[in-house]
Amino acid sequence: MRKIRKKMHSRTENSLDITLDITAKRMQDGVMERECISYAGTRHMVGDKYYLRYKESIGKGQKEVPSMIVVGENEIRIHRTGALKSDLIFSPEEDHECPYTTPMGIISLTTRTKSLDIFIDEKKLDIYLNYELFSNGSLISENEINIISNCINHAFS
Repeated sequence: MRKIRKKMHSRTENSLDITLDITAKRMQDGVMERECISYAGTRHMVGDKYYLRYKESIGKGQKEVPSMIVVGENEIRIHRTGALKSDLIFSPEEDHECPYTTPMGIISLTTRTKSLDIFIDEKKLDIYLNYELFSNGSLISENEINIISNCINHAFS
């Protein structure tokens, strides 16, 4: 089930500096993991989509991975480039096959979105995503992600 509530006027906006706070919970093999990470980034709007760009840290001694979250009317995409390449797609009631490239090779993943809630206004974008991740038909993990983007240099127009 998807809920989108918007308070944004239709307009083209320039790049806005943002803070991006991501809280992720993952249940895998009966073990619950929780991770909270903050990034600096930018928010752009092109047409009716929002683009959140940031550099993601993937581990000590590793290069940062350029990442982007695309927020559309009916889906969320999390796109990574660099050493780890992926384009994970989330939309309610649909399964999406998504290749995930690692230094060891390509893994085929499938996302199944259980719920997606989005709130957007001029200063904030808040996403709640609940999904399952599969590989070769087998459940890998059950996941919840909350992504909160706040504008730093917001100017009213």
